[in-house]
Amino acid sequence: MFSPCLPDFASSLLSPLAGICFLGKDAGDCVNYTVRWFFDHKRSVCSRFWYSGCGGNENRFATQAECERVCLSKEIKNECHERARCKKYATAWFFDTNVGACSRFWYGGCGGNANRFRTEYECFQTCGNQRKSRLGQLTGCSACCFLLKSSVVALITHSCILPQDRGSCDNYTMMWFFDAAQKECARFWYGGCGGNKNRFLTQEECQSLKPHRFIHGFIFTHTDSAGLWSSDSVRCF
Repeated sequence: MFSPCLPDFASSLLSPLAGICFLGKDAGDCVNYTVRWFFDHKRSVCSRFWYSGCGGNENRFATQAECERVCLSKEIKNECHERARCKKYATAWFFDTNVGACSRFWYGGCGGNANRFRTEYECFQTCGNQRKSRLGQLTGCSACCFLLKSSVVALITHSCILPQDRGSCDNYTMMWFFDAAQKECARFWYGGCGGNKNRFLTQEECQSLKPHRFIHGFIFTHTDSAGLWSSDSVRCF
């Protein structure tokens, strides 16, 4: 019988869907060529290619490390999730132990394992940690935080400290958000409506906000033995 995975709430927030990793290499439509990286799903490796400077698809990364973070660490090396190797793709949900939350993925239609659900709610019902949290005692931080299921919710004013929020619709497009835990801009799927202000059209727009403007916030470093946020779990930066 399937044993629910235990979440690691000290991990980063939700990462982008790894379905982009199954897109083919696409050089785009221009002639201003630069070296980029794409994930070759047939060989399960990140490889370099010449990108023309415009067009193409989302299976394109500035560095090998970024490519491997999105396409290897979340999909292939996640011990609680094994991608099915068929080709009748449909979206499903799995519990990602790396982020302590349910995430979408492309299911091939056969094989795989029990860590696969039709809806996010069904995933949370099985794998989600339902323990209540307590408020951390903040000193010197202009933020107040609490834990809600597996999402970190911040009551702060700066948009870049807000968690990733895909919104409430299903018209998905790729956007960018500032990941406060990793202190870098990352891609995610935006549903098309709702969400919060931590959402940018391009990586450049996200990165244009200088890091020194993110000083009023918080970062979680660990949990206590009961899985609740302890008073020293918050570090100002």
